[in-house]
Amino acid sequence: MPQGNARGRLKQSDGEALISPAGGVGVMGYFGDAKARVRADRWVRVAVSVKCSGDSKQKGEMLTFVDAVPGAVVKSEAMSANGRFAIDPAALFVFSSSQPAMMARTVAVRTIRVEAKASDDKDAKAGLARDRVLSMFNAQREREVDEQRKGLSLASLFGAKPRPMWAAPALVATFGDPFIEGTMFEGSSCLAWSFQVVNLIFQRMLSDQCSLFQAPAALPTRMALGDVAHIFEKSAPVFKDMARLLKTPNNAQVSLFIRSLLHRC
Repeated sequence: MPQGNARGRLKQSDGEALISPAGGVGVMGYFGDAKARVRADRWVRVAVSVKCSGDSKQKGEMLTFVDAVPGAVVKSEAMSANGRFAIDPAALFVFSSSQPAMMARTVAVRTIRVEAKASDDKDAKAGLARDRVLSMFNAQREREVDEQRKGLSLASLFGAKPRPMWAAPALVATFGDPFIEGTMFEGSSCLAWSFQVVNLIFQRMLSDQCSLFQAPAALPTRMALGDVAHIFEKSAPVFKDMARLLKTPNNAQVSLFIRSLLHRC
């Protein structure tokens, strides 16, 4: 693809479709209508359609769309069957270039679709509607997953981002080296996390009024459990501070932990 430089000369690049500094999508210096622009910090749907000519002496055509808004219309003899603008199933590269200066650095891609036909305005609008439905479906699935996470057994220990119990440090430590080797848990203590899990069990058993403790004969056991649960509850803040210290073991955290421990004693 020819691309102009500061002196007006043309040089060949290895890109068949580019995003200009202004956000237009096109090639050979044609980047289309100012309304069809890729803007930073927002999702857009970019469509590039190429209709290759059967004769190398005839011009093929490229159409670009941004959120179904028509962008560039580029016609060139280079867009011929089996030419560089025809898709090679063995060598299709996206956001890739042999020139480091042309490599994308801050591009987020959600999905890529390749269709074996040339598209027009109608196809671009239909594709936009289809992908919006897909995005709504994905958003709904994410909401469902979030709701499921809130119901996990250890959800209350992880704040805004609950995780499955098998990802909890206390459980990971139980199974030893095959699971913790090379991770942040290797060589560290999981005492703080283990305490928080046991404390959660005690508090849940009392709040749920487990049938095991309902019989009159279980009164001494229930009273002892209440005493232990009370001690665990009062000790919980210390072990939370300990978890922070183990996560970032620096002088500031050590000092903070000691002050917290002395304050609570």
